[in-house]
Amino acid sequence: MTAFVRYLLGRAAAFPIAIPAEKMVRIWPEGTALPDTFQDMDRLDLRALLSQRAEHGTEREGVAVAFESEAAKKLLILDAIGTFVTLADDEFTPLPQVFDLALQFFDAACRRELDGGYPLRLRL
Repeated sequence: MTAFVRYLLGRAAAFPIAIPAEKMVRIWPEGTALPDTFQDMDRLDLRALLSQRAEHGTEREGVAVAFESEAAKKLLILDAIGTFVTLADDEFTPLPQVFDLALQFFDAACRRELDGGYPLRLRL
């Protein structure tokens, strides 16, 4: 039986990102005051990580997405968020082992085009 998961589609630099919705805690515009419970969360600015231009990312406000999993609590910074989609596990293909850096953050890419690209699935 195929498992279906709901994802929030976001964008960081030129890349669409699929974030598992069940692990999301809160979404808000970056630059607004963070509630105390989110102040000490590890931040991962995917805009700067995925950009090919050194000047991209940190000077522009984006969107902050807080999520929790059994392994970690993180605050992701993206350029934008889009809609929710439901995708089957078999709609993703694992990333090849050659992509060492990408495999630290993502485990697969969607086989079909969504939001102008093939979203990378966030590894939790």
